[in-house]
Amino acid sequence: MIPEYLRNRPFLPLVTERLILRAYENKDADVLVHLLKDKRISDMTARIPYPYTLEDAHTWIQKSRIAMETGIA
Repeated sequence: MIPEYLRNRPFLPLVTERLILRAYENKDADVLVHLLKDKRISDMTARIPYPYTLEDAHTWIQKSRIAMETGIA
């Protein structure tokens, strides 16, 4: 459960010298498909469908953004 004081806050990117951790955006869909269309990946997970499609990526990005905005993860 997410504490109330953390709910409905914007997801601010976390920036270090080596990486930037930010919320997924629709522009990331192609990269997600490229990485997750590998059957070896889907075989090791319970929720990644195979074959992973662009529609799957856009759906997941939308759901993750809604979860962050509502505080339900």
